[in-house]
Amino acid sequence: MLIGDTIKHLCDQGRLFQVRPLDWRAPIERKVYVSPDLHRFLTQPSSDKGANLDRRKLQRLFDRFISGRGISVALERRTKSSDLKRLSRGEDEVWEFKVRAAKPQLRVFGRFASVDIFIALTGPVDRRNCDYPGEIIRCQREWHTLLPEYSPVHGSQANDYISTNVVSLGNS
Repeated sequence: MLIGDTIKHLCDQGRLFQVRPLDWRAPIERKVYVSPDLHRFLTQPSSDKGANLDRRKLQRLFDRFISGRGISVALERRTKSSDLKRLSRGEDEVWEFKVRAAKPQLRVFGRFASVDIFIALTGPVDRRNCDYPGEIIRCQREWHTLLPEYSPVHGSQANDYISTNVVSLGNS
């Protein structure tokens, strides 16, 4: 079975959800799928105004990615100021979406299923209190629970993950 068919099956089961842009007219050039917890965060308003603001900021970041607009990417952990960064090398292939405009800054962790298809599995996590090694392990476990027969994308440059409109930062 192809990974796309497995992702569709997981969506049909409610184990993954495809994120749609807030603007229904926006093109869908890339895809983001999220875990049930992230789906609830994105879709259910909170009594906490700050959480609602953070939810909208994360949705806007996902919208930029989904619609194919420019996104800054770093393949090296020490690189700062990117929207999306690979946290680990080799077999790990765990990435973080960085909501830097939020106070506190939020992080969402996931992996690329194929070029232009990102699966966000854990988060959002407050960057100040983030146990990065723990989140990497959590993300890998979630991947293996959902997609045990598939490896995430492995690459050496940003275009191995995102096909167009990528600003590569640092040594990537």
